[in-house]
Amino acid sequence: MHTILGTLTHVYTDSGLLTDEATASQASDIMKELINHYIDPKEVVINESQSLDDSSQESEEANVIKSTCAVLENILNSCDGIPNEHLLGVISVLFKKLGT
Repeated sequence: MHTILGTLTHVYTDSGLLTDEATASQASDIMKELINHYIDPKEVVINESQSLDDSSQESEEANVIKSTCAVLENILNSCDGIPNEHLLGVISVLFKKLGT
């Protein structure tokens, strides 16, 4: 199931669906639903003895979150000017979900 979120994140962002005004609203709604449904912050808790750089013990959930953040970071870096409200909305939902 978590690979669904990772794959769809790449599809929505690589194809420009989150930045194209004609599709951004619908694409962002779908991404927000996927983040709320598939990301469980409780599954990514790192115990005190595990380094953040130790990828050998990362869960699939952690890899999906890292991948999603990397894709969203790439989009932000490639934006000309201020990112649109749809992209910022997806990032906001991701931050809120990870902060719970």
